[in-house]
Amino acid sequence: ALTQSGASSILWLLSYIGVHLAAFLLVLWLAEKFYFSTYSELQENAAGKKKLSDNEFEKVFYVKSTMYRALMKREWRYFLRVPAFSFNGLANVVIFPILLIVFAAGAYNIPEFQALMTFIDQYKELVVPVGSLLAALAGSMSLLPASAFSREGRLLIELKTLPVNPAAVIKVKFVHSNLISGVGVFCSAIAVGFITKIGWLEVLWIIVTGYLLTIFLNNLQMIVDTAKPMLEWDNPIKAMKQNINGLLAIAIVFGFVFGLGYLGYITREYIPNQLMNPVLMLIGIAGSLITWKTLLTQAKKLFEKDL
Repeated sequence: ALTQSGASSILWLLSYIGVHLAAFLLVLWLAEKFYFSTYSELQENAAGKKKLSDNEFEKVFYVKSTMYRALMKREWRYFLRVPAFSFNGLANVVIFPILLIVFAAGAYNIPEFQALMTFIDQYKELVVPVGSLLAALAGSMSLLPASAFSREGRLLIELKTLPVNPAAVIKVKFVHSNLISGVGVFCSAIAVGFITKIGWLEVLWIIVTGYLLTIFLNNLQMIVDTAKPMLEWDNPIKAMKQNINGLLAIAIVFGFVFGLGYLGYITREYIPNQLMNPVLMLIGIAGSLITWKTLLTQAKKLFEKDL
């Protein structure tokens, strides 16, 4: 709105207000569906609830499920029922690609942006490795891995009493965190493709490479949280936003991404551009395999502690 004039500026301003109004209404609807309805159910008088027949009782309490499915269901329910977790976890991974697209759309006619696009065209062969790093950056910013056990709070004691192996719990949290992170990787790759006008094969390569790097970074974040989770909190926001593990995770992610980016820049004359992305893929795969064993060891130690 600030970069345009006349009717175009007014339309951009109205669009800005409209998007925020729509987002606000969407948040209200999700809050009603995932949070308030459950809260209301918990406040109902137990005596006023409908009595279950024998068949209904068996359906409720004797439904068979695998250990993995039961743990995954628990993880998703806890994530969706707590707005501080669900909205922060999702918003953190999509805000960066959204900002990229909004910036590109709004600044398309600005001379400085055209100069930037000319610069990008001169280094078109670096778009895929740089885009992969940006995708990894966006995907790793959900803070879900960095609060994997901190978000449990005192419920971690309940989790420890379940007859499950710590490795099973880690696998569930690993899959859940990486599914959310995958949204950020995908959106970032689409945003980079939209701005640089690269082909779909290059976008797909960014998604694959960015996702492998994200898995590695998420493992590092989970290792930090399993080492010393923040379990004493009276507000769920503290488990994510006011958690020292989240600050350490941000430092790790930014340090890794910008460190690799700078390393690639200073070695661009010695390493062929075509090899940069395969090297990033190898780093993601090797790093994920190495950190996975450490993560399992840390989780076992955590479950053996007295909380």
